[in-house]
Amino acid sequence: MLAFGFPLLLAGLPGVANEMADRFFIEYLMPLSEAKEAVGTYSAIYKLSIFIILFNQAFRFAAEPFFFKQSDQTRQQLADVLRLFTGILSIGMVLVLAGLGGIKYFIDAKYWDSLPILYFLLLANVFLSMNTQISMWYKLSDQTRMGLYITLTGFAITVLGNLYWIPRVGILGAAWTTLASYVAMALLSLILGQYHYPVPYSFGRLAIYVGAAAVLGRIAAFFSMTLVWPSILCSFAMIAIVLYAERDLLRRKSPRN
Repeated sequence: MLAFGFPLLLAGLPGVANEMADRFFIEYLMPLSEAKEAVGTYSAIYKLSIFIILFNQAFRFAAEPFFFKQSDQTRQQLADVLRLFTGILSIGMVLVLAGLGGIKYFIDAKYWDSLPILYFLLLANVFLSMNTQISMWYKLSDQTRMGLYITLTGFAITVLGNLYWIPRVGILGAAWTTLASYVAMALLSLILGQYHYPVPYSFGRLAIYVGAAAVLGRIAAFFSMTLVWPSILCSFAMIAIVLYAERDLLRRKSPRN
């Protein structure tokens, strides 16, 4: 148990630092006259990504016991669950961005001008949530030390990215860095996992879901504060993409069958 759990404990430390470091860098790398307000703005907008964060947390608490219980037959299940999980995350991201016209009232009006960074934070949390599922491979294969390497890589990108971008573009740089860090962690976990514990992921469908969410979410966010119908169309389009891609699964689950 110690051999299994201790690397996860160590990985949790840079993991927590990775999630909170951007506020520290914003405070100390931006001009003193702007730093406090910038931290408040970034934190307020980050709160709007809570929908995806809470969904990821709930999923993680349910998924890990399930996969440990069935560890002898999980590889195809890991692939199927990641595919469906990513589809739901993609829909959630587009729905949040499409609903910005109403969701913005959860934060003070003085922060509304900075709402465009929410797009990058939501996309970053999609990749972080995907990594939650991808990372099951090193737990199931008793190679938890790999989790430490992956998390340290993400933390290094967080440090270097914030040092470079925040002095140049402010809190937008922190959002870019968060996205880069979480993408790198997910990709590194995926690459290492396919080497040590191959899982038959549907890479094409995963790319379609995330790519569609990135494009449609951007469009929805652009129009959500002024026009309603383009954002609604983007939401329906994202839902339609996932439902069409999963049509075979839906037919198998249909009560008529």
